Amino acid sequence: MAARNRATIRDVAREASVSIATVSRVLSGEKTVNPEMAVRVREAAEKVGYRPNSAARGLVSGTFRTIGVTVPDLGNQYFQEVLRAAVLAAKGDGYRIVVMDSMGDADEEHEACLQQVPNVDGLILISPRMTVSQLEGLVETGVPLVMVNRVEPGFDIPTVTSDNHTAIGELCRHLFSYGHRNMVFINNSYPSWQARAREAAMVENAARLGFSLEILRAEPSIEGGYLAADEAVYLSPTAVLAFNDLMAYGVLTRFSELGVGVPERVSVTGFDDIEIARHSVPPLTTVLSPKAQLGRLAWRAMRASLSDKGNAEVAPVAAPVILRRSTGPAPDADEGNAELGVRAR
Repeated sequence: MAARNRATIRDVAREASVSIATVSRVLSGEKTVNPEMAVRVREAAEKVGYRPNSAARGLVSGTFRTIGVTVPDLGNQYFQEVLRAAVLAAKGDGYRIVVMDSMGDADEEHEACLQQVPNVDGLILISPRMTVSQLEGLVETGVPLVMVNRVEPGFDIPTVTSDNHTAIGELCRHLFSYGHRNMVFINNSYPSWQARAREAAMVENAARLGFSLEILRAEPSIEGGYLAADEAVYLSPTAVLAFNDLMAYGVLTRFSELGVGVPERVSVTGFDDIEIARHSVPPLTTVLSPKAQLGRLAWRAMRASLSDKGNAEVAPVAAPVILRRSTGPAPDADEGNAELGVRAR
């Protein structure tokens, strides 16, 4: 006999003809919900067989000692390192972490968070993808929230970020000092807060320093960088800056296939300083994103929120440039770019 599917919070909302957020508030014991509506939600939960066991235990004890954490891509080493630091910090305070991988889908992320609301003390959103309206709905549930790598004006949510603006400025000045005047920035094709912040900083520095800038967009992965490298090389840059180290690694791989010397003909940089950056050929100049520190600060902000001592925003964390052999002096403008064009073809 086939096992019966377990009822979800969405089933309760459909049966009671209310929003998922309303169901979450009722089941988490919030007193602001209309009493008649609360009764309807509880009756619907009983009817469909919804049994939030951990929530029931939490309502008795007043806390679950559990925090939900969302990430857009658990396979990305960057998110793994932020998450690991948050898990260790939370464990030290007697809390456990439940991880939800949204696979970069805003709707999946939003629904997963709403389903966890009755079962957790708070939610840490790492590089959240959900829309502003979805974020508003999550705020309305009353669950404590902390955001990592996203700033949304008008939301009173503790926010932890790295200093993209200063880091990009240092990277651009480093390349400019080496004589680079034609640069390509391969940005994340998904318009995340990080992508917008880094692109804005690139545009600002191009205007301030006076170099030519072309912007391409690709998936933030090795394959994304690899596929974007051909388009980048036809623009005849002397420097290619990638949104993250994974993309930069893909660029290095494709340039090697094309016979484009790095850094003799093109300098390449990344962002994040994940392990692959130190072992690429040549080793990658990048920005050291303070991954472990972001994870620890996220937990510290959550702990403060749970005790009603939270601040809406934490000062951006410094992200220093790490110089390695993938960057060097720009070649002669005429000879270098001409040879680059011939080799690419």
